[in-house]
This record gives sequence, structure tokens and C-alpha cells, in this order.
Amino acid sequence: MNLFYWRPIALGVTACTLLGCSRARPTIAVIPRTCATLLWEPMHAGAVTAARPNAVHVYWNAPAQDNDVEKQIGFLQLALDRNYGGIIVAPDETLAFRTPVEHLLDEHVPVVVVDDDLGLPPNSRLAYVLNDEAAGGEVAARRVAERLGGHGSVAMLGINLRLRSMKTRAASFERA
Repeated sequence: MNLFYWRPIALGVTACTLLGCSRARPTIAVIPRTCATLLWEPMHAGAVTAARPNAVHVYWNAPAQDNDVEKQIGFLQLALDRNYGGIIVAPDETLAFRTPVEHLLDEHVPVVVVDDDLGLPPNSRLAYVLNDEAAGGEVAARRVAERLGGHGSVAMLGINLRLRSMKTRAASFERA
């Protein structure tokens, strides 16, 4: 299990628990970008591991495909409709999630955003778990340059320009 990835999620579950859960056995919704890959399974394991000692139930769901923004936002609405105690989300697009997250905050639902900065300031109900994307791009560029012996070209594929975090990482890679 990738400890780097699940520990911040564990903190997120704990934060949601402390920020606003008031029922006897609260539920926290954890909504990754997709459930179609193993990439998000450490997040799932971390959430369940952190929830268990806090007597919190984890609702885990995500779209079956990447880029299904409407379905992911639908899971946010479902969590709100079911009065879950908090939501942890890894948004599939930066701009598309600002308004839905603002709506959750207006409804006093604690939210932890993973892996993307929505441009909303953190506060008592909004927290972020982020990577240092600029440093990650620089490290990746150095390692690729070492492997290529300083010669050759590299193509970057699969960059979702609708995610601020990916744009930052790609720009940092290009500059390095």
C-alpha cells in the first residue's frame, strides 16, 4: 500500500469527522476521479483505515470512466441529499467543481479536496490535500533527462488541461 497517498486521506477523514459530524455513526463520502483504475485504491484503503477507529462509515463511489464530470458532481449532490457528515473529493476538473463545492460549503458540509486546488480559500469547512506539482514536474524532468543521457525529445501525453494541478506539473516539467 502506498503510505504516501493514504495518510493524507486519513487526515482528511479525521478532519471531516472533527469539522462537523454530529450523528452517532456519521458517513463520509469519498469520491475519487474514477473507480476504473487501481490508482485510487490506496485512497479507499486509507479512508476506511482512518474511519474505523473514529466510528465513521465511508461511502465510496466514483464514475466508471475518467472525465465523467457530471456523474462525479452527481455523487456530491447525493452526499448532500443524504446528509453525510463530510465529503472528500478528487475533482476531475478544476473549474467545474468550484460552484458545487461552494454550494456544499454554503450548506455547512465539510469538504476535503484532494489533488487539485480549486482556487477557493481554505477555511474551517474546506481543506486541501495537495502535492507539490512544481517540484514533481522538476523531479520527473531530471529523471527523464538522466535516462536519455541529456539527448532526445519527450512527448507528454494524457495531460488534462482542465486540472490546475496537471497544468502546473506539465509546465514545471517543460521549464526544467
